[in-house]
Amino acid sequence: MADFLDESNPCGINLLRLVSRGNAIIAELLRLSDMIPAVFKPDLKTEFNRYSDIIVDFTYFKNLESIEAKIDSTPVHRDKDDEIRDNYLDISIDFYLAFESFHKYIFDPDKKNVSLLLSLPAQRFTSDSNIDDVCNLLRSTGYSSVTNKRPVNYPEDFFKRVPINAEYLSLVIGRLRFDDVYNQLSSYPYSEYRSFAMSNQAAMLYVILYFAPDFLHNQHANMREIVDKFFSDNFVINIYMGIIVNLIEAWEPYRAAKSALNNTLETASLHLLKEGYLDEEVVLDSTYKLTNILREYPLDNLQKV
Repeated sequence: MADFLDESNPCGINLLRLVSRGNAIIAELLRLSDMIPAVFKPDLKTEFNRYSDIIVDFTYFKNLESIEAKIDSTPVHRDKDDEIRDNYLDISIDFYLAFESFHKYIFDPDKKNVSLLLSLPAQRFTSDSNIDDVCNLLRSTGYSSVTNKRPVNYPEDFFKRVPINAEYLSLVIGRLRFDDVYNQLSSYPYSEYRSFAMSNQAAMLYVILYFAPDFLHNQHANMREIVDKFFSDNFVINIYMGIIVNLIEAWEPYRAAKSALNNTLETASLHLLKEGYLDEEVVLDSTYKLTNILREYPLDNLQKV
């Protein structure tokens, strides 16, 4: 690994640069996600409803003149517009610049977008800003973490907004499936520790399969192999900095993935442990089954179901 990251190795240096920039962008997006003003959150109706007549989605760019005319038509709307501008312009620009960095990272990786992130408060729109492309890439998908609303074909349709060479995807998936990328198995020789040893690799594979959804939908044999190798005793995974995914729920819409998971996990029994299902009567009627489940599966995983 040291040789790979040596300054004389352009491949390793470029890969390190890409990874570090990607992590910087993710960190900035996570930071900003905790700073969304209440007026932009539909679930906080009191604040949101107060300004809902002047805050619109990306349809603004298609009807710019009519929306601006509506705002200018009454003193009340003009006052609200001034309040939004005075109170939230800076944070809105920070969000846009983070989104623009994400766009440049994908389509123009030679741009030094990390320096942009490190100096966000001092940045403003530049002449080469391409707001239309940024909006097209990051427009709403309809997904809501508040209501757990998941649109059909989400997130694979979202990922399709970035075209990726199919052959390259196949090579990456193959490497993650068959190789020990992080050389962990030699440190964890016992089979019962395989899922722990391969957990980082498994998280990467979980994400990248959404870029090749045919695996999840139709490739039963391949998904069975993937589940047996990476998720046989670990169906709740950490994909990035504490972001947890329950595969039973995440793979519910995908026939091949769901079937492979069902072959490994007794989901018919595990549904007993889902929040809101258990009550005193169910526990008394299912004591034997619940006891067996608790013995078979790690308690930490069951707490996530």
